[in-house]
Amino acid sequence: MRIMWICGGLLPEAYGALGMQDPRTNGGFMGSAFAAIKSRNVENQLCVLSWDARKCDVVVGNARHISFGGRFKETIKGVPIKYCLIAQKVIKEFAPDIIHILGTEGIFAHLPKWVFDGRKTVVSMQGVISACALNYAGGLTRKDLRNTWFNCSFIRHGISLSSDMRYWREVRARLEADTIRRHNNFIGRTNFDLSWVHYYNPHANYYLVNESMRPEFYNNISRRKDGVRRHSIFCGGAAGYPLKGLHLALRALVAIKKKYPDVQLRVANAIGLSGRISAGNYLRMGYYSLYLRRLIRELGLESAICCLPKLSAREVCEELRSAEIFVLPSFCENSPNSLAEAMLIGTPAIAMDVGGVASMLTDNVSGRLVPSGDPAQLAQAIENWFENKEFALQCAARARTQALARHDPIKNAEVLLQTYNKIVENVYK
Repeated sequence: MRIMWICGGLLPEAYGALGMQDPRTNGGFMGSAFAAIKSRNVENQLCVLSWDARKCDVVVGNARHISFGGRFKETIKGVPIKYCLIAQKVIKEFAPDIIHILGTEGIFAHLPKWVFDGRKTVVSMQGVISACALNYAGGLTRKDLRNTWFNCSFIRHGISLSSDMRYWREVRARLEADTIRRHNNFIGRTNFDLSWVHYYNPHANYYLVNESMRPEFYNNISRRKDGVRRHSIFCGGAAGYPLKGLHLALRALVAIKKKYPDVQLRVANAIGLSGRISAGNYLRMGYYSLYLRRLIRELGLESAICCLPKLSAREVCEELRSAEIFVLPSFCENSPNSLAEAMLIGTPAIAMDVGGVASMLTDNVSGRLVPSGDPAQLAQAIENWFENKEFALQCAARARTQALARHDPIKNAEVLLQTYNKIVENVYK
């Protein structure tokens, strides 16, 4: 079978062929799935078409990796016209049996139908942008974000909570809806993304295919029996924007600290949220980071939060192995990879009951689910697990067993190949 992937960036082996290190430093989730597919059937011919600033056209084994590079102004529904023409040319030359578009977020998801030259297509649902747009603000208001306008992003580009919400709602969500209406076949993994596919396209074919995680999380790595940081909470990369809900975790932390003064919330990719920073770094921070800095100071949490740099997959493993609890405070998620990673390691996990999270985690069986936007119940759930460590570890053990089965890369690659065959042969059940 001749398979073409259309995705948001170069895969790790393409970087290796170009003599460059993968800037993500972790191999990426798509890289794991791609490697598993190659290992299952060497007769498959693969082509990966990427949106990446680096221009490349390299062949590694039976896979060709293409990235156009550059920027173009003329667009068709957000896609540069030149990219449409080149993509069409590559598709005609490669003549794939199926074209797999990974995600509805990337620019290539919005390629017009004529580019595909009548080929069979399937679209993977990643984050559901339409739902994320509805929850982007995370309950914050303009009043909450007062005095956060003095930064380079606002001064130069007018970026604020309002402008971000408008962009997600009027651009990203609209383009996602157009993409779902335009295609017939979809791959998903939760009841949540299934409902959104059929909301926009009631007659679409939907195939359940679970995702594979980064390879570092499968190397017989499990939670430490010794060396767990007492009363430590790992929050992943929740500091990016309001949707991820770090402000909610901070408000829960205030209550927890009264009972457990030594509690520590560890947040990845959050350098600069506390402590002294230079004027230049202050100006480079966005409105949400500035709000978090002020909130940490006002709530007196400077000593209770550890702001970590951006972490590699191996470093995330170590954080999860050492954390007493993992918390996912997001206001909307489909099937968050950070939660899957925590479950694979066996770290007790508490998450907001939003989106597709309930398809991964069962309350009081494999973890704890907390109502969305409720810092009081989040604080209570964390305190309960600090006090009932044995029950928390029992839930985590069940979660790890489920996650190892759900994210089995070999099994998932086999199911994905079977799905390709069904689509090519017009079989839908």
